[in-house]
Amino acid sequence: MMRRILILFILTVLLVGCGRTTDVVPTTAPTTDVATTTIPTATTDVVTTEVPTSTPTPAPGLVLIAGSDAIAPDILSTIETLAIESGWTVETVLTVDAASLRLETQVIVWLSDPAEARPLADAAPQVRIIAFSSQSTEAHTNLTWIVSDTDQQAFAAGYISMLVTEDWRAGGLLPAEPARWTEAFLNGGRYLCGRCIPLYPPIVEFPVATTLPGGANASQALEALNTLNQQYYIETLFIHPQISSDELLNQLAGQNYVFVGLQSPPDALKAQWAATVKMDTLSALRLAWPQGDAPGAVFTAPLVLQDINSEILTEGKQKLLNQVLQDLQNGLISPLSVAP
Repeated sequence: MMRRILILFILTVLLVGCGRTTDVVPTTAPTTDVATTTIPTATTDVVTTEVPTSTPTPAPGLVLIAGSDAIAPDILSTIETLAIESGWTVETVLTVDAASLRLETQVIVWLSDPAEARPLADAAPQVRIIAFSSQSTEAHTNLTWIVSDTDQQAFAAGYISMLVTEDWRAGGLLPAEPARWTEAFLNGGRYLCGRCIPLYPPIVEFPVATTLPGGANASQALEALNTLNQQYYIETLFIHPQISSDELLNQLAGQNYVFVGLQSPPDALKAQWAATVKMDTLSALRLAWPQGDAPGAVFTAPLVLQDINSEILTEGKQKLLNQVLQDLQNGLISPLSVAP
């Protein structure tokens, strides 16, 4: 019996041991806090250097003086000064091919036949043309005229000749062509006094004039003057530059004339020279010098007096004369009209 009880006890213990849950403590390996180090990615700033595109420096503007191989020094000097002020260079050429003009060409100063200026302006519309004329003419889009009105000049010479002459005895030697120069000279005298009739014979209307053909030499001019003087007893003499020469003027030195001219006198005649009538072309050129895209225009060179002998052309006479010159300049007097 006891044995049986013992066996049951042992079996009970075994059964209880099999039903117990054993807590299994998981064994965790110790962890070490590893500091996470972020390694920055190495970046290299690549500096991009832009290689500049090579842009050629544009050539400075160009002024061409064309049409003549004999350029008056004062004209050349003025153009060079104006070009420098504009930042341009100057070249001289005899002819111009409009189709082959360089891109930098800004101005062509045309010194040859005025009739060729308009076709040149039409052929080169991108360029300003400055041309010279002895008669009033019309401007064009890119064509500017500088007018040296030789009719006005002859008119002024006639007026001065009569203004400084006693008893109106003034005369002139002029070229036969163009005839309007002689007409303008005579009209200048008549503008002063209307019918200018002297007090003693020969009783004719002064001033008087003799014309000579082109190419007349000093001997022919002197012969024509002697004939004129024998007829009219000339006191004041105007000799047009196309008739004048050093040879002729030297032969006239010491003779009893008062002179009026369009050119400066030789030293031998300065004491007898009343005044020189000039066209101030340089002032007109300065006014005409192109400004941007301004249209073409006409600039009339003003009349100016040089080589004035104040003992002959006195201060009072100069004031009277200056008003006439101003009226000519303003178009209030027509050289080919005798109406005072």
